Amino acid sequence: MWFNVLVLLICLFFTFRALVIIGGWWKEPILRTFRNYGSEVRYYPLAHFLAWFCASLMMMIMILSPRRTPTIILLWAMALFFTIMWVRNYPDTARTLLDRLPIYPLWHRRLREYTSRYERRRIGYLWLYLPSHLRALLNRHDEIFLQWADFVVMGAVLEEDHSVDRFEASYLEETLYER
Repeated sequence: MWFNVLVLLICLFFTFRALVIIGGWWKEPILRTFRNYGSEVRYYPLAHFLAWFCASLMMMIMILSPRRTPTIILLWAMALFFTIMWVRNYPDTARTLLDRLPIYPLWHRRLREYTSRYERRRIGYLWLYLPSHLRALLNRHDEIFLQWADFVVMGAVLEEDHSVDRFEASYLEETLYER
């Protein structure tokens, strides 16, 4: 009995964690997927939420009615669980359906509109260099986070722009030639 309660508490913790990610109040797991090289790895927080919710639901059923299981709730939990397994095992076919649903936080959708894969990778890596209190501030405020992401994108553009280097070199040549 106590083991079931402990497992239920763990499942509820991870359900709450997935809900916080979906709500956009914790950006770390989604930004972690930006750092991967190669093909883009898609993170579906709704799938994680449904999986942990199903596990929580099944553990509640086991604790509240150990001898008689409500079949309707158990069938719903099993259907959601098999849906999650389908999404996990066949991501290409699931992506066509899941990309139509609003399963990402608003900051993620707005960020994907104007950034490339390379810029999102830079955002993901520069997130690691931020101090923890600044990460906490950016986790709470989406607008400030998007402004920070704009600065990262502008820095990537300025870093790749070689016309500035050529201008400085030509200016240096002109000043040396005048002397």
